Amino acid sequence: WFHFRVAGAAGRELTLAITGLGQSAYPGGWPDYNACVSEDREYWGRAASSYDPAA
Repeated sequence: WFHFRVAGAAGRELTLAITGLGQSAYPGGWPDYNACVSEDREYWGRAASSYDPAA
């Protein structure tokens, strides 16, 4: 599980790279996982995500 906030990116498309997931408590949960995202902390949706076990 991870949680963070991005500030100062209004109006821009972002690509975030979260590394070290192969060393997480359950690395088998990352393939085909789409992260939850919110722009206002009211509505939450899923963002298209990908997993590279080498990253």
